[in-house]
Amino acid sequence: MNLSSYINLCKPKIVALLTLTALIGMLLSVNFYTNLTNVFNGLASLVGFALLAAASAALNQIFDRETDKNMSRTKSRPLAAGNISLTEALTCSPLLATEPPSSRAFRPSTTAVTLEKHREY
Repeated sequence: MNLSSYINLCKPKIVALLTLTALIGMLLSVNFYTNLTNVFNGLASLVGFALLAAASAALNQIFDRETDKNMSRTKSRPLAAGNISLTEALTCSPLLATEPPSSRAFRPSTTAVTLEKHREY
């Protein structure tokens, strides 16, 4: 059990690509640039999005752990290889899904409401 196993549990390359795609979508939005609050809320939401994507990737590995053991491409994943126990993975995923206290002040619902107020139809 080490930090790299936990990082690999979250599939960082996939999470980075998903987060980059979400960031590009935000940058293409006209409302993203209307004021500093929108930018800050958008970036805080992006952090929450990345954490949820990481939690989803960890859950995916939990569900596929038995199948992963039998496939040559996936047998080196942390759960399949035995680097992380099922209990540790089941603890890690909810911790990622619940955002840290610093980002709770900028809930996605607040961001959605802020962006919706400035939306033009």
